[in-house]
Amino acid sequence: MSDKTKPLIIGIESLISWLNDCQSKVILNSELDDFNKRINRPALAAFGKHRWFKSKLIGIDLHELDQSLNILLLARKRTEVKDALQFLSNIGYVLYSHSDCISRFVHHSHIRNFWRRVITGEILEYKDIFYTVENPKQATDSSKLLVIFSSMADPIYAATISGRCFTQNFKTIAKYIPEDTYILRIVDIGGALTGYYCNTVYLTENQKNIQSLISMICQHCSVPKDRTVLYGGSKGATAALLHGVLGGYNFIATDPILDDEYYIKRYNDSHFVSGVYLEPKTTLFQNVLNRRLSASYNCIITSDRSPQYPYIQSILLKSPAGQDIICFNSQNSDIHDHPQVSLKTINLVTTMINGILYGIIKTGAWTQLVN
Repeated sequence: MSDKTKPLIIGIESLISWLNDCQSKVILNSELDDFNKRINRPALAAFGKHRWFKSKLIGIDLHELDQSLNILLLARKRTEVKDALQFLSNIGYVLYSHSDCISRFVHHSHIRNFWRRVITGEILEYKDIFYTVENPKQATDSSKLLVIFSSMADPIYAATISGRCFTQNFKTIAKYIPEDTYILRIVDIGGALTGYYCNTVYLTENQKNIQSLISMICQHCSVPKDRTVLYGGSKGATAALLHGVLGGYNFIATDPILDDEYYIKRYNDSHFVSGVYLEPKTTLFQNVLNRRLSASYNCIITSDRSPQYPYIQSILLKSPAGQDIICFNSQNSDIHDHPQVSLKTINLVTTMINGILYGIIKTGAWTQLVN
């Protein structure tokens, strides 16, 4: 490894101590609201003057606290490590590897010059958004576009960008859709874990840039909106719904997460969302869904057996936009929790995607699925 690719090593205890010093200023400053206290605004204001954060590559040495876990796993056990991880995310650092007790980060602005998959052209970049495009077997005058947003990774706390932010859902989908369909996959970089394809404290224009990317691909491939479908499950469903509504695209979203309450309270913020986003998902979707939708085909697949179902009902289906969204409620007996919804409705998803791309499906209504 050359000097240019060697990260600046920072001890985790030293980082925590510096953050605590900054945080003490928050306590003394009663003018800061809860959000700015939570994200440690003084630290965000001061980091630019610190030599640590002038480096595009940094490594957080964890051996003082743990000699086996990467920083994501350790953050699940120790609040002070989680706060440090959140801070690094909020100033633009992205975890890219872990070994020898050191979790290594690259600054977002340097990813295009550092990530080998980007350098080799395997992954492309447009306005700070990283993506791949799979070309169709044959392009036609009526070519189509399928946009697939990634779900959470398995394992969820992978240290690599590819492993954590670019889950390859539906790897073989090209075999089951029209042969003249382009497939766009977008890397979900942002936040301490991932970004949910939303705006974050650091990536304040993330949603706008993703919209620009989809629009650019449509133009480049000569695909109109009515032959474009956005799809995702779970986290990817949150993105498919969000960007489908924002851009007026057809979308199929399987059990989207519209409120972080469940994962924060039951799993102690297992998705690392606290203090990373500009607004909670409930506020985001209340604003986005506060209008009727255009004539695009909009579909939610869920199940009342999923813990996400009450949030989908209260936030989405009762909103103005909910009047224009078809909702399938699967009663499949094998669904016992949120992850099974995507697994047990894949046949329906494939049917819906093909129906829209072929122009067969135009309208619909609330439907109860028995199996």
